[in-house]
Amino acid sequence: MGGSAKQKTFAEWLKDQREKKGWTQYEMAQLCDMKPSTISNWERGTHNDLRLTSIAKLIYLFDLHICEIPFDQLANAYEKEEQCIHAMEEGENNKHEIA
Repeated sequence: MGGSAKQKTFAEWLKDQREKKGWTQYEMAQLCDMKPSTISNWERGTHNDLRLTSIAKLIYLFDLHICEIPFDQLANAYEKEEQCIHAMEEGENNKHEIA
């Protein structure tokens, strides 16, 4: 066979995983302790603010290994966490400078 298979986006992957379990978006949201609109946005690809804690919930929920999550979202989540940590560290540094 010629050509390479296109890697699924996170949105496609998530919808496939949910449908394999036979869950509605509402049911999955309940299991993840999230809003149904969050699941919907993830599946439409309109919400890319996925945190590592959310990825951990998905790994547990679907009984997966972290390597099974599409890399695009792992990279985005890691970058987002790094930004949050940096902002927290900056806030702590600013408190010490003021005092």
